[in-house]
Amino acid sequence: MTDKRFVDTNILVYAYNVDEEEKHPQASTLMKELWEQGTGVLSLQVLQEFYVTVTQKIRKPLDPAKAQQIIEDYIAGWEILEPSSGC
Repeated sequence: MTDKRFVDTNILVYAYNVDEEEKHPQASTLMKELWEQGTGVLSLQVLQEFYVTVTQKIRKPLDPAKAQQIIEDYIAGWEILEPSSGC
């Protein structure tokens, strides 16, 4: 059994930001491996931050519809952590 691995916003953004010539290939490979192994974990906060960053803050922003589809794919295929009150 393989342990689950939480992915932070930076790794997710680097996986889709082709302008990051050094970090993009590494992050993209990692995300592909986690997807294939079924071991990736994301949070709603990471997905929200990803959307804002890739549609507004990178040099070549993704189309909002494309970013939304990426998010929907992760929600359908990965474990997604949701905030709780801790009570």
